[in-house]
Amino acid sequence: MAPLYVTEFRLPSSPRSEDETPKERIFTWRDGGTIAKHEGKRFTTAVKFQYNPAHKGWDLLSIAW
Repeated sequence: MAPLYVTEFRLPSSPRSEDETPKERIFTWRDGGTIAKHEGKRFTTAVKFQYNPAHKGWDLLSIAW
């Protein structure tokens, strides 16, 4: 293999602000949203299907503690 030379690096993006994160909403076929949510003693889990512009991807599952 030929040597690989790094000529550029990028710093991680800044943390997401509250304005960029999609608001939690009830699931609809048109807009997506939270399908199910469970708040436990240690973890909160949510099954979602919605687009998140902060990371340019889809939210499917979130786990918070």
